[in-house]
Amino acid sequence: MREAFEETGLTGLKMKGFLGECDYDMSEWGGDPVQHRYFFHLELQGEAPCTWRHNETDGGVSEPIVFEFFWARMPTDVPELIAGHGQMLSALIAEQYQRL
Repeated sequence: MREAFEETGLTGLKMKGFLGECDYDMSEWGGDPVQHRYFFHLELQGEAPCTWRHNETDGGVSEPIVFEFFWARMPTDVPELIAGHGQMLSALIAEQYQRL
């Protein structure tokens, strides 16, 4: 939850469930060779703007990274996510359809 807040600036996030974990080779992006990632389904409780910017910081070690956010309707309007960040979208979509 801490990481989600740091990355988005959103408060009022609620954990809905664990989607899975996987490894991703980051060498193409200049990062650690392999990242072990965990994916969670979070839900926003309350209101959020249609679009927003947030400065993600790493505790002052380097310059902030400015993220620009917008909401996308699942499953048809989600753009391709870079660096393998969309690896668990199919699990999220499957979870949502099981609830219908």
